[in-house]
Amino acid sequence: MRTTLNKRLKTIVASVVLFVMTVMSGFACSSPETSGESAGVKKAKVIILAGQSNMEGWTFSRYAQANLGEEEYRSYDKGSANVRIAFYKNSVSGNGNPFGTVRFGLGMESARFGPEIGIASELKKDSSTKYYIIKYAVGGTNLYNDWRAPSTGNTGAMYKGLVDYVSSVLGYLVEQRVDFEITDFCFMQGEADCDTLSHAEAYYSNLSALKKDIRETLGFFASEKGIRFIDGAVSDVGMWQYYATVNIAKKTLAEEDGNSVFIDTIAEGLKTTEEPANSPDKAHYDSLSMIKLGKLFGGAILSE
Repeated sequence: MRTTLNKRLKTIVASVVLFVMTVMSGFACSSPETSGESAGVKKAKVIILAGQSNMEGWTFSRYAQANLGEEEYRSYDKGSANVRIAFYKNSVSGNGNPFGTVRFGLGMESARFGPEIGIASELKKDSSTKYYIIKYAVGGTNLYNDWRAPSTGNTGAMYKGLVDYVSSVLGYLVEQRVDFEITDFCFMQGEADCDTLSHAEAYYSNLSALKKDIRETLGFFASEKGIRFIDGAVSDVGMWQYYATVNIAKKTLAEEDGNSVFIDTIAEGLKTTEEPANSPDKAHYDSLSMIKLGKLFGGAILSE
């Protein structure tokens, strides 16, 4: 067992082992989340979303509604039956269930959204698999301090917060007897590390440590292939002075790691320059680009 597991995760691991032993001895039960799953049903897949504002969701839902049209907007907003999301800003239901439908409004405030919309629309295609998305992201946070991994010698507050929240949500799934595995860790972050050259130049080593520690910390729950790391590039809009240095680090690490995907948001043509119309928020993706970003993450999740 990984020595990096915190106390909460150790307790969950013990519960998983006990559950497996119970199932093997012939005990069967159902729950609100499993709904009587039987042998032969696919394992549920857990997807973790982490990062700063473009993962948290600072894009306004009203622009998506205007650009998509009412019918298509409502289609996205109703979510997918096989995809559920737990977002650390959302309240937990009376029975302790942190999961809800993927919909618009799961951003930094209820008027905004993030890539979960596009992700769910892609995962809907794999209707025979149950997906649980766990989202923990906060705008303006950097990798140099906030997301710093334990193996660097100084654990960041965001890393600690992520592990605590993910542990809590996984605990619920274990309690509900959900047979799951963590397959993907989606990271949309880096803008806050483009402010100084020293932060940007340290991005490669800091990101390498993050990937290593996340995989070790959550390794007990990983799929057979391990936890895939899906990483989105920082935009070249002109606000991020050392964006190229950060993106090179992201791409290089993805190429060196056989279980990673680099999403080139620049090559994909994602825009930050049109919304709001009179005073564009260049730090955050426009509504259609945010949906596309989610689809890119979702497509990577579905890829083998």
